[in-house]
This record gives sequence, C-alpha cells and structure tokens, in this order.
Amino acid sequence: MNKSPESNNVLDSIRQGWQAFLARLGIAGESRPGPGRSEQAGRSWVWYLLAALLAMWLWQGYQTGRENEIPYSEFLRQVSAGQVDRVLVTEQAIAGTLKPAPGETEGKPFLTVPLWNAELVKTLEQHGVEYTVRQGSGWLSSFLLNWLLPLALLFLFWGWMANRMTGGGRG
Repeated sequence: MNKSPESNNVLDSIRQGWQAFLARLGIAGESRPGPGRSEQAGRSWVWYLLAALLAMWLWQGYQTGRENEIPYSEFLRQVSAGQVDRVLVTEQAIAGTLKPAPGETEGKPFLTVPLWNAELVKTLEQHGVEYTVRQGSGWLSSFLLNWLLPLALLFLFWGWMANRMTGGGRG
C-alpha cells in the first residue's frame, strides 16, 4: 500500500500531537524526567484517580443507604400490617426487606434507626417476621471509616500541596 507524502505528514503530525498530549498528562513521554521532575511525579495522577473513584464509591454507598431509610414509626406500622419479610437488628440500625408486592419477585430493602423498644421482639414474632440480632457493627470498619480514611485523605492532600509548592506538580 503506497501512501502519499502528504498523508505521512498528516499521520506524523497527529502522532506527535497525541504523544505531546500524553506526555503532558504524564502518561507517556521520554524515558528521562524533565528538569525538576521525578519519574514518580508523572505517575501521581493514577493515585488521584484511584482516590476519586474510592470517594465516589463510598458516596454512592452512603446515598444508597439514605434512599432506603424510613422513619422508625413507619417501620412499626409496616410490621403491624404484615409487610416486613425479614430484618437485621443491631445497636445502630435495623435493616431489612419488605415482602414483595404482587407481581414482584423481590421485596424493597429498608433501613431505620431503632429506638429502645422492649416490645419489638414480641411484635416481630407475632407478625411472623424473620429477624437476626447482632451485637455492634465491628470495630475494624468503624476504625477504618472514622479514623484511617480521613487521615489518609488529609495526608494525600498535604502531599499534593507540598508537591505543588516545590514545583513538582506542573499543572
């Protein structure tokens, strides 16, 4: 296949533009770093991307929990009406599923914050609700979400700011 010199020039200019674009992003480029720039500085965007994806994933999980949240009084009404299929009771939350509506295969999930109610077990048993009780939520997940994650995000931010202040981050 013969290519004209004009098409070679166009392809070369596209290739050079693409390589320059990728080099600017720090994805590809010369094997040697430029002045004042280490090899790892070009790859730091990967960490920022992973941090952003992790934050979006955590936010989505938080929003999903809030979408299914119902008031405790509504939960008690649904139990009395026989609409609750099963529940998981912990100190911090009651999570469960409603019985499927006619024509549906799965029930709608729900979440509520419990009040101290000594009669709850009797009410659940009277209405045939399958229930599970768990002690606490687990210290490891609490530690990771309440202490480790915020500190890690803070250190990432400090590192990013320090890198920008020393001239390592160009952009």
